[in-house]
Amino acid sequence: YNDVNNVTVGVVGATTGVTLSDATFTLTTTAGNLTVNEAVSTGTGSIDLDIQGTIGLNNTLNATTGSITVDASGLTTIAAAGDITTTTGNVSFGATETGGVSTAGNVSTGGGSVRYYRAVTLGGDIGVSTGGAGGDIQFDSTIDGGQTLTLTAGTGGIDLQGIVGAAPALASVVVNSAMTARFDADVTTTGVQSITAGTIRTSGTHSTTNSAVTLTGNLVMLGDTILDAGTSTVNVSGTIDGAFPFTANAGGLTTIGNSVGTGTPLT
Repeated sequence: YNDVNNVTVGVVGATTGVTLSDATFTLTTTAGNLTVNEAVSTGTGSIDLDIQGTIGLNNTLNATTGSITVDASGLTTIAAAGDITTTTGNVSFGATETGGVSTAGNVSTGGGSVRYYRAVTLGGDIGVSTGGAGGDIQFDSTIDGGQTLTLTAGTGGIDLQGIVGAAPALASVVVNSAMTARFDADVTTTGVQSITAGTIRTSGTHSTTNSAVTLTGNLVMLGDTILDAGTSTVNVSGTIDGAFPFTANAGGLTTIGNSVGTGTPLT
């Protein structure tokens, strides 16, 4: 469907939302906004929203084997009711358009990858999960908003490339599982930072407001790394390697559970 005007997906007569068995749902505007007030669901087909304006997602998007792509030249705002789910398909935001994302909605796949290409603001606590089947989670830009971000990638990887929590700080950052969790810049939270992964890669300062910083896995530094827990605790369960300085600031106990600099000496 292509339109130059604003488009609303809602209730028309006895029909609520859009349900397709195996077709792809494509909606494009060249000069209008999109508001989704009712659920959109496909079977094996994909969902493709390409909007030259803003997107307001107030209800669910659901695809089974198909992918879901959400692109807008303006802001995409996702309500808490706007959860996005696929069985195996990938989910992406901003792959072709430049608008940012303000989200309170969860994203869940059964192995498909999830990627946010543009800046993200958390409007509520959100969870992004690719299950245990190896889908990756990637944020290409900054993440802000005083809420909790929970990521679960199973045997997949997690990559946060931008600054996290610059303005304002996030409430907490939790990684439940990943083969590799990579943080390319500073991560700032008021509450805990709890990262569980086989390998944790850091390059910056992980700071909290007197809350624990817990890294469960082997730490490989890609740049100078500071873990600052204020009056609380710092815990790194595995090895620490990387040709960079490592600093732990904690008013409470600092625990290093394995060797330091055995693989690559610190500087």
